[in-house]
Amino acid sequence: MDRGRTAFLLATVFLSGAAVMVVEMTTARVLQPTFGSTTYVWTNVIAVVLAALAAGYAIGGRIADRRPSPGLLYGILAVGGLLVAASVPLATPVSQWLLPLDINYETVSSLLMKGSLAATLILFAPATLLLGMASPMAIRLLAEGGVGRAAGRVFAISTVGSIVGTYLPTLWLIPSYGSRATLLVAAAMLVAPAVVGLLVFSGLRGAALGLVAVLGLAGIGAASDMRPSRGVPRLAWGGTALVRAERESPYQYLTVREDTFPGSPPTTIKYLTINEGVFTYHSVEVAGSVLTGDKYYDDYAALPLLTDVPQGEELRGAVVGLAAGVTPRQWKHFWEGPYKVRVDGAEIDPVVLELGREYFHLPPADADWLRAFAMDGRQMLAAAPPGTSYHMLVVDAFSQELYIPFHLGTREFFELAKSRLAPGGIFAMNVYAYRPDSPNLAALENTLATVFGRCQRVKQYWEGSYILVARNGAEPADMSRLIAGRVETRMGKRPAVAEWATLVRQVGWVPKHTTIIRPDAAKPVLTDDYCPLERMTDRFIERSEAELFGE
Repeated sequence: MDRGRTAFLLATVFLSGAAVMVVEMTTARVLQPTFGSTTYVWTNVIAVVLAALAAGYAIGGRIADRRPSPGLLYGILAVGGLLVAASVPLATPVSQWLLPLDINYETVSSLLMKGSLAATLILFAPATLLLGMASPMAIRLLAEGGVGRAAGRVFAISTVGSIVGTYLPTLWLIPSYGSRATLLVAAAMLVAPAVVGLLVFSGLRGAALGLVAVLGLAGIGAASDMRPSRGVPRLAWGGTALVRAERESPYQYLTVREDTFPGSPPTTIKYLTINEGVFTYHSVEVAGSVLTGDKYYDDYAALPLLTDVPQGEELRGAVVGLAAGVTPRQWKHFWEGPYKVRVDGAEIDPVVLELGREYFHLPPADADWLRAFAMDGRQMLAAAPPGTSYHMLVVDAFSQELYIPFHLGTREFFELAKSRLAPGGIFAMNVYAYRPDSPNLAALENTLATVFGRCQRVKQYWEGSYILVARNGAEPADMSRLIAGRVETRMGKRPAVAEWATLVRQVGWVPKHTTIIRPDAAKPVLTDDYCPLERMTDRFIERSEAELFGE
C-alpha cells in the first residue's frame, strides 16, 4: 500500500476512534430524558460499548485474516455510520416502548436500569460492534511493514482519536447543537471516509455503495426530529397536561409542564421536571397561590419562625438547589416586611434559571434581594466571602429524581454548611425515603447529627419524604414555635399577606412528627471518601418495591 493510501487509512482509524467516543459520550445524553443519568445508566452504556467493541475486535480479526480487503473495511464503516444515524429517529420511540411515559418511576425504579440496558443494546450495540472491527482490519492491511509496528500505529492513532472524541461532544457539539445532531456528526465522521475509501479502493462499484450511504445518511438526517421530546403524559386523576417548554441543557433534559385538574374552579399546577420526571418535579407553582399544597416547600417557608432574628433586621437565607426559586419566593412573600429578606441561591444549570425566569416568576438577574448563582451549591458555600453567614440554609438538590448528589451529603459538606450558619441558624434538607429506617435516610441523619451534635427528622405530610433539620447551637430547633398559638405570639400580629392562615395550618403538622436524632456509632458517617448514597437509596427502593408487589 502506497504512502497516500496508508495515510488515508490511518486517518480513517483516527476518525473511527473519535466516532466511538462521540457515540459513547452522547448515548447517555440521548437516553437521559427517559432513563436519567444515574451511575447505573452510565454503567450500562460503558459496559455495552466495551462488550460490543470486544466482540467487534474478535470478529474483525477473523475476517481480516480471511479477507484483508480495504473495500470491506470501508463498507463496514459505512453501515456502522448509518446505524449510528438511525439511532437518532429511533431513540425516543424505542425508549418510550421500553419505559412508557405514564409509569411512576418511584415505584418501579429498577426499570430505569433494565430499560437503559435494553435501549443501549438495541440502539447502539450493533453500530459499536461494527466500529470495533475497524482496528484489527486496519492492522492486517498495514501489516506488510511488521505486525507490531502496524498494531502500535493503529492503536496510538485510534486512541488519539478517542481522546478528541471524548472532548468534542462535551465541550462543543452537545452544548452547541444537541445530542441528536451530535450523533449525526459521528455518523458523518464514519460515512464520509467510507465513501472516499470505497471509491478509491473499490472503483465504480464502491462509488455506487458510497452514494447509497450518502443518500441514506441524508435521508435519516432530514427525517430526524432533533427535539428529544418525552411527549405529554396521561394523568391518572382525570386532568390534562400541556408541555409548555422543552430544553436540552449541557447537564440534562428539562420540561416545563402545566397540569389542569377539574374542579370549581379548575386547579392548574406548573412543574419543572428534569430528565425522566413525570410524577416528580424540581419546582412547582400552583396558579394563584404562593403555597404548593402541603408539599415540603411550604415547610421551608416557615423556617424563619425557628430562627432568633429580631423583626426589622435582615433575614439571610441560602438555597442549594435553587431550581426555579420556589423557596426564596415564599420567604419573600411571607417575611418581607417583618424582615428584610436577602437570599443566595445556587443552581448548577443556567438553563434552569432561564426557565425559572420565563415560567416561574424567578426574579431577574439584577434583583436586589436574590442572588442566583449558576454553580454547584457546595462551591457557592466554599467560595462565599469571609464572614458570610446565613440564618437559614436549605439543601434541595437532586441529581436525579431520587438521588442526592453524594458530595452534598457528607461530613465535610455539613461542616462547611455549619460554618456558613449564623449562631442559632437553621440547616434543612429534604430526603426521599418511605420509612425512617431507610438506609439513605439513616446514614444522612447520623452524619448530620455527628456534625451538629444532633438533628431532627421531620416526617412530611406526603408519603415518601422527610426533612432533616439541624440548628447551629447548643439546643435543637424549637419546633413548638410552629404551633398556631406560638406563631401568633411570636409575630405579634398576623402579617398582611395572603395564605398566612394556610401556612400556619400546614406547618402545624411538623411538631407532632419530629424526632430528635443523636449520633450513633453503629450507623455510618458519610464522607467525601466513602459515600454510597446512590446504592443506599436503591436499597430502600428495592425493599419498598418488594413490599409493594409482594416479591
